[in-house]
Amino acid sequence: MRMRAMVLAAVAAWLKLQPGTRAALWTLLAGLLFSAMSVLVKLMGTRLDSLQMAFFRAAFGLLTILPFAMASGPRSLRTRRPFAHLIRGMVGAAGMFCGFYSIAHLPLADASAYSFTRPLFLIVLAALYLGERIRLRRISATTVGFVGVVIMLRPSASIEPAAIVALLGAMFVALVAVLIKRLTRTERPVTVMLYFGLISTTIALIPALAVWRQPTWPSLAC
Repeated sequence: MRMRAMVLAAVAAWLKLQPGTRAALWTLLAGLLFSAMSVLVKLMGTRLDSLQMAFFRAAFGLLTILPFAMASGPRSLRTRRPFAHLIRGMVGAAGMFCGFYSIAHLPLADASAYSFTRPLFLIVLAALYLGERIRLRRISATTVGFVGVVIMLRPSASIEPAAIVALLGAMFVALVAVLIKRLTRTERPVTVMLYFGLISTTIALIPALAVWRQPTWPSLAC
């Protein structure tokens, strides 16, 4: 009873927070979990191909969302925008492939640095697809940011293919954010996550089979 009272009190305290505060806390938690995932991908990159790791990421993500989808019942599958879900799944899978490949083939610090270019792509994509206004300060900051990316690539030297893949992954992830923003205007969050899990797992399975290596139990745990 005491444990239940503590849980209810924690939930009540959470619900009292402003929506913006809760969103910021969720964002911080997501950043922490993505950082942990990057470290695990780097460790596993010596044992499994990045394509196979991307499949397991998609599959386990689908397993995670299934209980929520089942709790929502058949309405979690109802959608008025199946094509938009397909595009979001394909772009998300491509971003996952690129991200895992860059983490496995670049120093983790470099891969993380390239991933920080997502906001730069996001600003441009938000203006193009969401109609958001970009003021002079943002234009200046975005321009400086892209100049920084060029410096990171060191065009005078040989450009690593993995660096280009990392930038493509950052662009895909930024595009996913825009697609989710548009989808959630009409779709329930659980529906968006469920269709992404189904589509990305299916897409990721095909290339994963081409490089398949039987994973060990410790590998699956990671």
